[in-house]
Amino acid sequence: MVVAFLKLYQDRSTTIQKLKRVDWAGMALFIASSTSVLIPLSWGGVLYPWDDSRTLGPLILGVAGLLVTVYWELHVAIEPSFRLSIFETLTAKVTFFTAFLHGLIVSHPNSRTASAWFYAIVFHFYAHLS
Repeated sequence: MVVAFLKLYQDRSTTIQKLKRVDWAGMALFIASSTSVLIPLSWGGVLYPWDDSRTLGPLILGVAGLLVTVYWELHVAIEPSFRLSIFETLTAKVTFFTAFLHGLIVSHPNSRTASAWFYAIVFHFYAHLS
């Protein structure tokens, strides 16, 4: 039934034409900037102290690069890789924010041990009851 009513647009351009439309500069900026943010976040407090230039330098450059990426996608790119129009509605903003919070909570080190800690307390409590 879906096949009968679904109308799909087929792009008839060649592969070369499609590759020319890709925002290569925007993607390169985003990959370099996000890598430059993530690596010092994994180094900070483990390999190098947080106030060390080997941690702060790439982190500051990465954040600046992400800001340049946003500017590029908004004002320079003809066909942006990251359409910032997805953040226009309140529903989208709330959805992305809760997904961000979920990622923070799930990736927190204590979230892996919280359930084991909870079960240890419960079993300890019930062991003293019997």
